[in-house]
Parts: sequence; C-alpha cells; structure tokens
Amino acid sequence: MKKIFSLIIIVLSWYQLTAQKKEFYLKDYGAKGDGVTDDKAAIQSCIKDAYANNGVAVLTPGKYRINKAIYFYLKDNNPLSVKGQPDAKGNYPVIVTDKLESIFVFESDPNKPAGNVQLSQLELVGNNVPYSSSHPYFGKHDMYASGVACFNLKSVSVSNLTVRNIYGEGINVRNWNYQKNPIANRFTNVNITDNKILNCWGANPPTPNGGPSDEYGDGVYVNNATNISILRNQIVNDLAVTKQFGRAGIVIEYNCDDATIEKNTVSGYDRDIHLEGDFGGHMIRNNKLIGSDFSICVYGNLHTGPQKPISIVNNYLSNEGIPDNPQLIRVRSKDERSLISFYSENDTRQNSVISGNTFNMTPNSGIIGNSFLKVYEDNLQVSDNQFNNLTKSKVGVYYDKKPQKMTNEVYKNVNLNFNKNIKADFIKSNNKLTNSNTNLAL
Repeated sequence: MKKIFSLIIIVLSWYQLTAQKKEFYLKDYGAKGDGVTDDKAAIQSCIKDAYANNGVAVLTPGKYRINKAIYFYLKDNNPLSVKGQPDAKGNYPVIVTDKLESIFVFESDPNKPAGNVQLSQLELVGNNVPYSSSHPYFGKHDMYASGVACFNLKSVSVSNLTVRNIYGEGINVRNWNYQKNPIANRFTNVNITDNKILNCWGANPPTPNGGPSDEYGDGVYVNNATNISILRNQIVNDLAVTKQFGRAGIVIEYNCDDATIEKNTVSGYDRDIHLEGDFGGHMIRNNKLIGSDFSICVYGNLHTGPQKPISIVNNYLSNEGIPDNPQLIRVRSKDERSLISFYSENDTRQNSVISGNTFNMTPNSGIIGNSFLKVYEDNLQVSDNQFNNLTKSKVGVYYDKKPQKMTNEVYKNVNLNFNKNIKADFIKSNNKLTNSNTNLAL
C-alpha cells in the first residue's frame, strides 16, 4: 500500500512539473498590431489575466505601438510570465514607442519586495536618436527610460529579447533603497541571458558649473541582488550610429554578490563593465570587451568588513571599434581610465584574480588609451595575461599596490611601472618582456 501511495505521489509531482500553464493570447484581446494603433490597453489586459490565473501571456506576432509604459505593481510572488510568439519567419513581436517612455515596468514595495517576472522572445524599440547638439535628452537630469525596468522585486528572468534605441537603461534591475537596502530585501535571482541590447545609451556629463553627472544610460544595470547570471548577451552601442558613448555596458552595484558575467560582447560605452558598492564573489569570464579605452572599472566598495574576492579571467579587452569622433565624451577621468582599473577601499578585495586575459591596444581606433591595467589593491593574483601594444604610443601597466603573485605575464611594447615603495622580491619568474621596460628588475 505504501508503494502504491508513493507511486501516486511521484506521478502527481511529475504531472505538476510538466503540466503546461494556461496561455493567454494577445490576439484575443483586440490588439491591432499594425504599428499605428495604441495597443497598450490590450497588452496590459492580456498580461493581467495571465498573471491572475498563474498562466503565461503570449504576445502574438505583430508590431504593437504604446504611448505609455506597460506597468504592473506586484504584491505577491506569483510568477508573471510574458513571452512572444514568433511569426513564420522566426521574427518576434515588436513593441515600439515614439515617446520617452519605458516599455515594461514591474514594481513592488522597496521595503517588502515581491514579484517574480519572466520575459522572453520580444523586440522592444524606443525613440532614441543619434547624438547631436540638439539631442532632446542628452545632458538633462532625470530624463531616462528603460526597455525593461524591474524595481524592488524578488526575481527576474529576461531572455531572448532585443532591446534597441532606448535613451537610458536597456534592462534595469534595482531596489530604490540603493546601498541602504537591507540584505534580506535583495533580488534572490537575476538571469539576463541571450539578449541583444543595441544602441541603448544615455549620459549626463559634468558641466563647467558643476551639477549632476554620470547618471543612467546603461545596457544592463543591476543593484541589490544575489545569484546573478548575465550570459551570452550582445550589449553594443554602435558609435558610428549613436555618435556618443553610453554610461556603462554592464553595471553591478550596491549590495550585489555572486554575479557570473560570461560570454558577453560589450562595446561602445564610457566603460564596458562597472562594479561598485558590491560584496564581491563575482566571476567575469570569457567576455569580449571592446569599443572603449575603459573595459572594466572595479571601484571602491563603500562597505566595511570583509568582502569576497572577484575573478577576471580569459577576457578579450581592446580599444578597437571606436570611430574618429571628437564629440565622444568620456565621463570618468583620464587618470582613472584603463582597460582594467582595479581599486578598493581599505584593501577589501584581496586575493582577487586577474588571469588569462588578452589586452590589445590598436592604432586603428579613434581613441588610444594610455593604460592596460591600473592596480590599487594589495595581494592580487595576477598571471598568464598578455599585453599587446600595437601602437606607437606609450601604454603602461601600473601597480600602486603589491600583487601577491605576478607570473607568466607577456608584455609587448609596454611600460611596466611599480610604486616606488614596492620591493622587487615578489616578482619571481616567467614574465616575458618584448620591446618593453620596467622601473623594477624582473
């Protein structure tokens, strides 16, 4: 009898796992999908019914115009699922706006986060235009939109989306309490995979008289989250089209830990990846980071106490892909700029790893940086990196703090500089210099 009962339980569990959720089709809600009619109300109703019935909203093929954001305030943790249905040619449904409006906004109480959102197989198109002196939003405070905005939720999964021409954030995941948010109120899972974030940018550079600067305008932004996966995305700001850098391609900020950033292509931002105010534990691996003279910015963590080390492994970093355009504005200062700038307060990122990366500085670029690597942190594990300066300019590697090890490094046409207080006895073996020099004997 016990065996039969156990078998019934197994069968019921299997049925619950495999039973397909009820699907709610946008075509049944009166949406026109003609690219002219405002279909916001139909989309909102379809998703509302799917959410109320623990189902999936299926956006059927078409081009749907909206004049206001598709907005949901979530009070429970029932999954909200939206997916696009491809047409006969495999094209996903398109949602477009010609206003400075976010396309999807999902929000909850920042002090009592709720909501689990899943989005897939859609194309979202904003109204951003190339930079010019008459750009309607550039340099103006708090004038930003998002392709997908997830505020104060529990979990987010965004996959197989194309998000383009947004002035502001492509995918925006944050808690409004920022660095003051309690750990218990963080996102417990964030998955951003296999998306194309194209020409999503914004900037508010400093003015001569001061004022807001370095505001939003990122490909992917995440704060207050753990268990983060950012995988296989193309986050590309085509500078030949946009005529201006965005702020940052990927941002991991404020109370985040355990992010895996892997196999992404990032290009065309003031810095391609930016870490700040986080708890560490990140793996940045096998990414192609180009189109900037500032590939990875690791900045002060703003926290006291121990932090987990991070790993930067097997990435390709280069200034290639920057057009010759004197209007390109870089927000972070020239003294900070480097293909990797690694800084932490009070040496809290010790035992972090920088290994197996390839650094290329090419002359075929509108901007030639002056630094491959700047280190302001003790006891880094540095090994097996290649530094290739293909230009006639001087390009350096700068150690202001003492690495724990520095082995199997290859330098070609590089100036290697150590703080005068660093002794040479830690520099052991197998570092190869070709047409390079150093102020300490290797």
